Amino acid sequence: MSMITCRECRGQISNMATFCPRCGCPVQPESAPAWNPQSAIAPPVVQPTPAARGKTRIIASICALIIACAILLLAILYDTGIIGAFLPQTLDKTFTVQARGMFDYHISIGGPGRLYGYWTSAGRSARIPGATDDTLASYDLRGPQNRVILEQRDRPLTANFDFHTDIPGVYTFEFFNNGLLRNSARNIDFHGTFQPDW
Repeated sequence: MSMITCRECRGQISNMATFCPRCGCPVQPESAPAWNPQSAIAPPVVQPTPAARGKTRIIASICALIIACAILLLAILYDTGIIGAFLPQTLDKTFTVQARGMFDYHISIGGPGRLYGYWTSAGRSARIPGATDDTLASYDLRGPQNRVILEQRDRPLTANFDFHTDIPGVYTFEFFNNGLLRNSARNIDFHGTFQPDW
């Protein structure tokens, strides 16, 4: 047992006492100093080793390569029309069928679905009594392997179409103008939509 000095009355007291017997001041134990926040030591900063930095670079490079490959694959699928097989397609187009001429409008379809829409025909007439060169002579829709799906031979000025495709491939709308004179070209205003089944 050792003696310490009371911080109030400056008398000598035992270091085991909890208060001073003369003045009653509480005694602070020597083994438990007051905590000072300024004296707290910050944890050491761990610097990554060169090996750890190398692994991080390799992982980042692999992730960048995977992202670049995914973007390239999506671009290829979009360019080849494979993605289009899963999305609705708008098939609007305006074109001219010359006199005594034919025009084929090709549509690439990537899978089963519904193809629907309409087209209208307009142009100058030859102004000859009884002449029919202000109308189209015929209009066909052919599927893969040149299979006839729709056919109209009565000089149509407009037509609606709505059918279900089961086979992927190229579908062709074929327009024929039976006009004899140079000024009897026909303008076709085509509006169509392909809606995939999935």
